[in-house]
Amino acid sequence: MSPTPDQEQALAAQAIDDEILYREALVRGLDRGDRSIRYRLAEKMRFLADGQDGDGDEERFYRDALALHLDREDLFIRRMLATKMRLLAERGEEDPAPDDAALEAYLDLHADHYREPERTSLWHVFVSSARGAACERDARALLARLRADAMPTTAPLGDPFPFGAYVRAASPRELAKHFGGTFAAGVARLPVGEWAGPVASPYGLHLVRVEAREPGRVSPLAAVRARVLAEMREERRRERLAAAMAALRAKYGVQRAGAAQESRG
Repeated sequence: MSPTPDQEQALAAQAIDDEILYREALVRGLDRGDRSIRYRLAEKMRFLADGQDGDGDEERFYRDALALHLDREDLFIRRMLATKMRLLAERGEEDPAPDDAALEAYLDLHADHYREPERTSLWHVFVSSARGAACERDARALLARLRADAMPTTAPLGDPFPFGAYVRAASPRELAKHFGGTFAAGVARLPVGEWAGPVASPYGLHLVRVEAREPGRVSPLAAVRARVLAEMREERRRERLAAAMAALRAKYGVQRAGAAQESRG
């Protein structure tokens, strides 16, 4: 499948950024003193010597390789240096560790990302689809009985269900995992404290009594501190890299396609 125009533009932009990072790595001398680069170039030069003077010292082979600019055409070395420069740009001048006030502010700003889902506890009576045409009729008869007789939730009614008759504090995703998405969506619409249904699942029909609903809430900082700290640091790392790349593009006279179009407009 051929890349889309947007994908082609993204690939071109990435290639340009990699070239900028590689050139800046050379300017800063990140290649000097790197043992892996030195060894690789020396071995390439030794190979090109075709066995002649094969016992020559590594330093001389390395200098000869540099003189022939073998490092400029080596994709492995170019990628290594671009990666080293990218890591250096990401580090930059790292901010001090955020205090609780900064973490709380980040948590408030990204509250939806840290929101715990609503949780539902329920009882259900299962009527298997193996009953065939009688499944819905039997389910409705059982529902009428449950409502009329105020049957206890532990009463042995219906058919056996592999996950039991009681579900404690399950999220919509957990309900969908065990009962299917249709069941989870149906339960969300049921009242609390009374028998209702039938609600369908891939296994059959269920008569459901929602015992309790715990509304979704944003996790307190104490519960997600490590996660908030890690994601805040990652965000700052991306910001440092973006700022460094913008400065390097300006230094090397490179303008992003979108910015170039805006300036022409």
